[in-house]
Amino acid sequence: MKFSIRQMEVFRAVMIAGSMNGASSILNVSQPAISRTIAHTEQVLSMRLFDRRKGKLFPTQEAQLLFEHVVRLYDAAMQVSRFAEDLSERPTGKLSICASPSLALGFIPSVVSAHLKKNPDVSVKYWTALMAEVPDELISRQADLAITVLAIENENLEVTTLAEGHMVCVFKSGHPLSSRKIVSLTELSHYQLVSYNRGVPFERLVSDAFAKCKVQPRIVAEVPRAELALALVREDVGYALLDRFAINHLSLVDVEVRPLKEKISTSVSLIRSRHHEPNIHVKAFTELLQQAAIANLFLDSNVLLQRTRSEGL
Repeated sequence: MKFSIRQMEVFRAVMIAGSMNGASSILNVSQPAISRTIAHTEQVLSMRLFDRRKGKLFPTQEAQLLFEHVVRLYDAAMQVSRFAEDLSERPTGKLSICASPSLALGFIPSVVSAHLKKNPDVSVKYWTALMAEVPDELISRQADLAITVLAIENENLEVTTLAEGHMVCVFKSGHPLSSRKIVSLTELSHYQLVSYNRGVPFERLVSDAFAKCKVQPRIVAEVPRAELALALVREDVGYALLDRFAINHLSLVDVEVRPLKEKISTSVSLIRSRHHEPNIHVKAFTELLQQAAIANLFLDSNVLLQRTRSEGL
């Protein structure tokens, strides 16, 4: 490129100022540097841009014609620069997020709201996805990121743990185990269980935990989601073992929550594709999400127990 952007900038400044000294003030560089740039520009273009008479500069006819084009280019460059500045302060664009059904109605909407308040020109696409669907959603770029209640092992995905937790027991108020501060799977095996459907990751966790205790659960109903399980628990169909993150946003009226003696661990994970560099929206949303976790948005079992008592009054 014979005529560089820097040379255009210096040429424009000289044309506007009418002198090398004036251009040096505009660009905040030394007058000799301006003179060298103009001399080099004339050399590479094989064109005289200024006549020098009695210590003054007079643009040539070629310089006048060139200046018209340079001004248009400079104005366009300034528009790009201003757009970039605005973008850094108020980013525009789209952010696509999928989440496990058990999390989608919980704390994530509040993070989405916080992000949109900071970036009002961003549009968000938000939907629920089953664990088995998440890898395809991310790798195909339908989703920028996913938030799941369990980690996913896939060499194409990058997984960050936001919070660790465990499953809790939920039963109707007045249940025979209401007097207990903690319950065991052996005790629970004598009562009817509202279970997750087979194939749901939580169902496998619960089944493995019962098998480890060498007892069989008495499954009376199967459901795909935590809110359905809670609805049946509220009607005294049976107890349920639910992820505590899943019930943070649900009403606990007429039910009670107890921790389990046997820990059935879960975790909230942020997942991205390893093959796609996160854009500014993904980075900003991720930061808000991590702050939400640090701010104890995930309630512990003691807080859940207090909720059951207060909401049941």
